[in-house]
Amino acid sequence: MLTVNFNQKSINDLLKQLKGKNKQVLDMVRGEVEDALLKIESEAVRKVKVDTGTLKQSIQSTPVKQTKTKVQGGVEVGADYAAYVEFGTGTRVKVPVELQDFAKQFKGKGIKEVNLPARPFFYPEFFKQRTELPKAIERTLETLLNNP
Repeated sequence: MLTVNFNQKSINDLLKQLKGKNKQVLDMVRGEVEDALLKIESEAVRKVKVDTGTLKQSIQSTPVKQTKTKVQGGVEVGADYAAYVEFGTGTRVKVPVELQDFAKQFKGKGIKEVNLPARPFFYPEFFKQRTELPKAIERTLETLLNNP
């Protein structure tokens, strides 16, 4: 989840500037979110190693949903073995610290050890876009506020 923190003064100032522009702001934010999701999707498709093509074909953006106060969307990887490609298996597992709780659900029972190296295709771009998206939204808001 992306979080942007404001203090009360900056919130009040921003709200004054945005008065009457809620729809425009949400539409612009929606566009930035869609762009970020498409970048994640296309980079994951580009980076994934292809054997049968099933994994590559399973990578898809979900439609962005917008309400009066929220913009939400995602990218899904549908192949059930995607996590094993992303994080590796056996003694070759490489999981970023903040994803360790998520990755635990894919841990095997130790019956069979297949040491496949991690081949990250999804999370590197996710982490990049998580940093870039707030900057893009900020640039978009500046454009909106500077062009009344």
